[in-house]
Amino acid sequence: MEPLLTAALNDSCDRLLESSRAIPVNDLNESVFRYFFAEAVINRAPSTQLLFECNRIDLVVRTPLDLAFLEFKYYIHSPAIDPCTFLPKNRKKGYPSEANVCNFKKSIEILRRRECSDEVRKYVVLFYEDPEGARGRTYDLDYADVHLDKVLRISQLLSPIAFSCLSTRAKCTARLYAVQA
Repeated sequence: MEPLLTAALNDSCDRLLESSRAIPVNDLNESVFRYFFAEAVINRAPSTQLLFECNRIDLVVRTPLDLAFLEFKYYIHSPAIDPCTFLPKNRKKGYPSEANVCNFKKSIEILRRRECSDEVRKYVVLFYEDPEGARGRTYDLDYADVHLDKVLRISQLLSPIAFSCLSTRAKCTARLYAVQA
């Protein structure tokens, strides 16, 4: 399962990068990223079965040999925009915060407690973007901490995938974690 998921993450990041020529990653959302990931899984392993948002699990992946539950987290910096004027409001819609970190930790604990009659593997797919030259709190500061893995009992399965959004130059990072029992 892990080789399939790591390859799918690479493919979905390539797809995001290509899409960022026209649409910045901070104008996309978790559902789009999950679609790119699912499409990559099916392209690599056509006999794989997928269930989306099944019983509060973002993505269930079943291969002939394995079953996996995946939780997706997609964190971006995004300003709140007035829909009539297209002008930014004096607040942000998405930004690094303690609430996001708590949500990330909580999702891991919920995933860890999920039971299934079959042997099931559990993973978290994390994507975040920080604007070029971002000051103050960033997602990278919140999630690049090497101690995070030990505290949360998660294992990073591959080195972070990093790229710059082609339209905004924002730094994008994706990580795949296995959730330990």
